[in-house]
Amino acid sequence: MSMRVRIVGTGMLCTLLMGAAFAQEPPRQRYVIAKQPLAGALLEFARQSRIQIFSPETAESVLLAAPLEGTYSPEEALNRLLTGTGYTFVRNGDTFSIVRKREARTTSTETAARITQMSATTQLAAAPMQSYSAPVESAGTEPVVNYLDEVVVTAQRRTQKLLDVPLAVTAFTGERIEQTGANELADFLQEAPGVTVVDAGDGNQSIAIRGIGSVNGDATVGYYLDELPFGLVNLADLPNVRAFDLERVEALRGPQGTLYGAGSMGGTIRILTRNADLNDFEVRTNVVGSTTADGGDNYQLHGAVNVPLVEGKLAFRGVASYEDWGGWVDSPRQKDINDRNMQSYRGKLRFAPTDALDITLSGWFSRQEIGQSSNSLRNRKTTSTNDPRIEVEYDLFSAVIDYQAPGVDILSATSYIDYHQNFFANLGLPAPVAFNSPADNFTQEVRLASRGDGAMRWTVGGIYQDLSTDAFIGLPSGFPFFGPSLTAQTSKSWAVFGEGTYAFLDGMLEATAGLRYFEDERETVETLGTTVTGRTIANFDSVSPRFNLAFKPAPGWLWYANVAKGFRSGQTQLATPRLFDPDLPLGIDAETLWSYEVGVKASLAGGRLVAEAAVYRNEWQDLQTPVSVSVSPPFVGILNVGSASSQGLDLSLDFQPLSGLNLRLNGNYNDATYDEDVADLTGIVIRKGQRISGVPKYTLNGSVSYGRALSSDGLLAGLRGFTYLGVQYNSPRDSVGANAIGRGEDVTLVNGRIGVEKDAWGLFLFVDNITDSNQAMTGQLPAATRPRPRTVGLNLRTHF
Repeated sequence: MSMRVRIVGTGMLCTLLMGAAFAQEPPRQRYVIAKQPLAGALLEFARQSRIQIFSPETAESVLLAAPLEGTYSPEEALNRLLTGTGYTFVRNGDTFSIVRKREARTTSTETAARITQMSATTQLAAAPMQSYSAPVESAGTEPVVNYLDEVVVTAQRRTQKLLDVPLAVTAFTGERIEQTGANELADFLQEAPGVTVVDAGDGNQSIAIRGIGSVNGDATVGYYLDELPFGLVNLADLPNVRAFDLERVEALRGPQGTLYGAGSMGGTIRILTRNADLNDFEVRTNVVGSTTADGGDNYQLHGAVNVPLVEGKLAFRGVASYEDWGGWVDSPRQKDINDRNMQSYRGKLRFAPTDALDITLSGWFSRQEIGQSSNSLRNRKTTSTNDPRIEVEYDLFSAVIDYQAPGVDILSATSYIDYHQNFFANLGLPAPVAFNSPADNFTQEVRLASRGDGAMRWTVGGIYQDLSTDAFIGLPSGFPFFGPSLTAQTSKSWAVFGEGTYAFLDGMLEATAGLRYFEDERETVETLGTTVTGRTIANFDSVSPRFNLAFKPAPGWLWYANVAKGFRSGQTQLATPRLFDPDLPLGIDAETLWSYEVGVKASLAGGRLVAEAAVYRNEWQDLQTPVSVSVSPPFVGILNVGSASSQGLDLSLDFQPLSGLNLRLNGNYNDATYDEDVADLTGIVIRKGQRISGVPKYTLNGSVSYGRALSSDGLLAGLRGFTYLGVQYNSPRDSVGANAIGRGEDVTLVNGRIGVEKDAWGLFLFVDNITDSNQAMTGQLPAATRPRPRTVGLNLRTHF
């Protein structure tokens, strides 16, 4: 291992020794409990703390508990939850009893007697909380509670337990992401059945869900950073978000056109960062040093700090990351040309002047400098001598105002994206060629959602977006057919939407219906030198419904059926291809997709086993497909040609046979093919029955993790050991090109991790790509995107 890695390792050891001094603090626990009726909040407290709690009088209370987010002792957490409710608590050994404040001075004996005298009906109401009690156990053991039973999500724009959402949703908590040592979304997102991610190392990622993906036009998968929708005109790539200090990532599979709109045709990815904590000061660090086979050394420095500026009212959370990744692809002129340097900074200023009003201002800044993409031949070499450099930058800003009015939540989300991708290459011309793609996105969304547990729940809202993307090609003046050119594209769109759910049979049966109406006006202006050579304007609209039926026949069981329409907005045709083919339309219609799905979720064996399964069929119409209109020079136009379909099965199992032991298995079968031939002047470009580009037929992912206390006394007191082994498998993903099909390969990635941790620190040894897999993740034409070779390193985490 190089001297630099030894230095990083020494630094880790120093920080480890410092962290040990802090680790003597009394153990505390992180809680995340949304603002909700008091009874529900206390239930969540019981689940998360695993402490028995009695609350007979609050079972039917309409009082709202204060939101809770942060690291607290049980007493501190309860105090914050009960603020302003008129209730307090009395501790009785290992249990808590919730009483009115006027009764707070009763003795524990009196309180226990009062609980004993509760009516049978009241006892039954309290039973769900009692079922989450944590019995006293010997050192080194923990109560078995499956994390999926506790995860809370907001996939339907309201707070729900994951297992109560009648949709195919996979959630990754921040704690789970940290446990696996993930650096970016691609490291864990494919554990969601039917989700595939390809990172070509060029600063962005492409994501497909259940066979719905595209590299042409707008993205087919919705992508949200908190409340900010990341969408750009005619750019399908998505930012390579880092995995540090995330609260949760949600993967919604299937069309989400009603609540999430254009671009969510295949599904939606929601990245939720940790919010500023109004009460606790916190510092978190994550230091990683590693080395890559056939490549260079890698360094990562991540830090987060939370500062309450006015306790309970105003707080700031800042996150900074610096990463230096060595390359491993060699060109005839240079070794390790695909090196990457990444910097990311994120800040949140949160102001909550009252319990009803919460305002968050956010900024997110990312800078990447990349030598070249990671495409290579099997020998991890490239024949290219272009020596390009890639720069990807984006600045994101948002303001979210959340107001809890009587009976309704009102949310306003304002956001702005400033995005730049610059590509510089030496193509043997008199001067380097520059390809620049600046883009921006202004979005204003307003939503109203009912609050409470009544039979009827609803969400309504509206959204406006103003987007633009410029594509500049800086070819030297006088170059045949071209010279410097600029293509400016704009989109101004708006939509209104609503969704309502009604519960029948005491909540056993729920019916949901939703609708979204969308309009989009797009314009493209093309300039060659200083001359405007083309201007195209086109208008698009769409109506997207959703129908859902959920059935809960018994506790822990949920069956659902879902029918939904998704869409992707149309495009304007460039003027130059129409010079070669005047029949090309000025506007390319929106794509549409109808999805039909039946699924089941079940919590079995006392919560030790959670199983999910879904079968689906997607019918995809009016695909926006590039076709050749001229061979020399090579010009491409866009047409709505062909249709495609996919049908498949999602399966997910999460099992905890022993305390601290987690077994996870999930997979997807996806038969995604084109339904008809597509031809242009070069011949047949797409053949009927051919698999959709970039979509594997089978994916299978499994992991085993085990953690337990090493000892209850002595030098190892409080120390916890942890091991993790994860496997990801994808069947071949072919690439479709003009008159050619690039064949992909089976890819299996194995990652392992082992280490020790305490309250304030953790030290881990990890190996990514243990088998040093070098298979083609995309179709080979002739080069392909391949995984990073075997990477071995150390990771130190601290949390104070």
